[in-house]
Amino acid sequence: MENIWAFLLQTLTVSMVAALILFLKWLFQDKLSPRWQYGVWVILMLRIIFPVRIDRALFFNLPVWIETVKSMVEQNLQSAYSSAFTSLRMDSVVPLVQEFHEAPVSITDWLFVLYAAGIVGMLFWYVASYVRLRLLLRRGSDISVEQRQTIAHVCSKYDLTACKTVAVPGLPSAFVCGIIRPVLALPANTSVDEKIILHELLHLQHRDALRNVGWSFLRAFHWCNPFMQMVFRRIGNDIESLCDQRVLERLEGEERREYGNILLSMANRQYARAPGTTSISNGGKNISRRIAAIVRFKKYPQGMALVSVCIVLVLAVPVMAGTEITYSQNDYEPKQLHELDKAMALARINRCTTVAGALDTYAKGLLLENGVYIATVTPAYYHEALYEQMKKANTEDGWAAYHLDSGDELDEVTYRDSYFDKTGAPYNIYNLYPHANGTYTATLVFRINTYSDENNIVYQNGCVLIPVTVKRDAGYWTVQETGDRIVMPEPFDPYGNLDAENEPALRLYTAQGDTGEVQLRIITESKVDNEIVMSSWPFRDTKFDFSIKPNAELSYMRDLYYVRYDSTKKLVDEAPEVFAGYQMNMIWDDSYTPELDYFIPRNSALSTSSGEHSDTRDITEDWNGIVQGGGGRGYYGPEYQFVLPQKYQIGIYWDGVLKETFVINEEQYLEVSKTNEVKEGWRAW
Repeated sequence: MENIWAFLLQTLTVSMVAALILFLKWLFQDKLSPRWQYGVWVILMLRIIFPVRIDRALFFNLPVWIETVKSMVEQNLQSAYSSAFTSLRMDSVVPLVQEFHEAPVSITDWLFVLYAAGIVGMLFWYVASYVRLRLLLRRGSDISVEQRQTIAHVCSKYDLTACKTVAVPGLPSAFVCGIIRPVLALPANTSVDEKIILHELLHLQHRDALRNVGWSFLRAFHWCNPFMQMVFRRIGNDIESLCDQRVLERLEGEERREYGNILLSMANRQYARAPGTTSISNGGKNISRRIAAIVRFKKYPQGMALVSVCIVLVLAVPVMAGTEITYSQNDYEPKQLHELDKAMALARINRCTTVAGALDTYAKGLLLENGVYIATVTPAYYHEALYEQMKKANTEDGWAAYHLDSGDELDEVTYRDSYFDKTGAPYNIYNLYPHANGTYTATLVFRINTYSDENNIVYQNGCVLIPVTVKRDAGYWTVQETGDRIVMPEPFDPYGNLDAENEPALRLYTAQGDTGEVQLRIITESKVDNEIVMSSWPFRDTKFDFSIKPNAELSYMRDLYYVRYDSTKKLVDEAPEVFAGYQMNMIWDDSYTPELDYFIPRNSALSTSSGEHSDTRDITEDWNGIVQGGGGRGYYGPEYQFVLPQKYQIGIYWDGVLKETFVINEEQYLEVSKTNEVKEGWRAW
């Protein structure tokens, strides 16, 4: 954790888990044995050790609440360790800041420093207490013969092993101190009951001193949470109750009553135990709970162990994984300014986990002119600019608080036509392509109703092409526009001109051979399932789903290929009566290259689902040396997303005989966009 807000989220989440465990322990107090009354605390231990997830919630949506409060408070501060527009990070439960050289500035910085100093101070106090106690035990003397005989009798009777034992004057009760070289300390010049010796030797056998050290370490991280301090005292009491259970299981009849009387005699004693020690006496308030447990003592049936395991497992899964919070459309559409902080906090928390979800969210943000959508897929360092733009639009122009101008190019976007809203998607994703550096590039294509050029000539049914780059930021996917937006006065035609400058959504490859040149144009069209079925009978009625889907997957992918071979030799003189053709194979695995031995019949065009494409034409005297044709394929389901071949193999045939082979890869790719530089700020703000 890097600031006080991260600690607040962690400690409140841990407190809720502890409260739930206390409720279950109360509910099953007479049904669960002390072993499981203590064992259930392992869930709390795991929740303390592992940082909470900011994109998941437990019972209440704490991450968004705390993020909202942080944003409102930090806007008025200039903190060194936290920012109003930077999302909470929970990489560790240890208080560490990235910039160690930065001194605390604001009150939240100083609170975080105070919290970290408190941990160090509490751990130091634990160590000092333990060292002081060990020094005290070094001055202890040998135990009496009577005490030695008592220990030997207990070890023999209950098959236990003793450790080094010393007698210390003034001790209120016996205890075990140490983990590696434990020491049993007994009150000097006092006879010690066998049952007390049994209790401490069972602590020794089950390494309860080590458990005490572990819980003390975890306790230090929540030193300023009074509720958790109470919880840790309950955990210590459950350790003692578990040891009482082990003692009672070894005693019979009247011995159990005598053991209860021993505890009752200690009810008024206050004994602050140091970490790494055990004692039958752990404070008067806790003794009363232990006596109540002794009254309820029974040997629990073995079947309850299975029930207890099930309770722990069922409880552990939601506590550790959290629950996914569903948000309504209204959460992302704040109407008033006082709602904008919460919406922006939600945008920082509910980030996009998939590339498809990021592209879908960004496209919908442009269509709806929703700045909260845009913030969800925008790096954190742009959020302040987005926030100020939305506030300005709300204050000066009277827009809703989420309004963010998408640009003049999208003013006539087709989705505003109510008829189109029910007939199709207002945007498409073209050429979603992965790169070696882990980023993706794509072109978002939006349909527009009308478009006016510089001469005020109005064109119908144009489109807007927006090249974008998708990359990771703090573990989530973000979208940034690259290059310039392109407005085309006619619908986008994937089978149009091969000129890359006129068709910026294409991927164009070229290769030069001995007999001519091959141009390969590739378009990949991908879609996210945003269809809402309103009714299926008597006519299918659907509409587009504009809700945010940060975890969306691609539901459809279509590849379109177009091959053009331009011969540089007039081979028509060699074979005036034959036909020319091509065959294309997609090479998915570099270790396997398919053979170009596919038979191409005369006057036919062939496209197969396995990725082979072919086309032919007759050679005549007026033939211009060009063979061209195209094909395509459609895929459905998320398993096909981003699956692109490594290479393309094109064979040129003359009368069914392979004339030349071209192998095209990324080295032959011609960059379509004039620039791939990411703009400074969102849309150059």
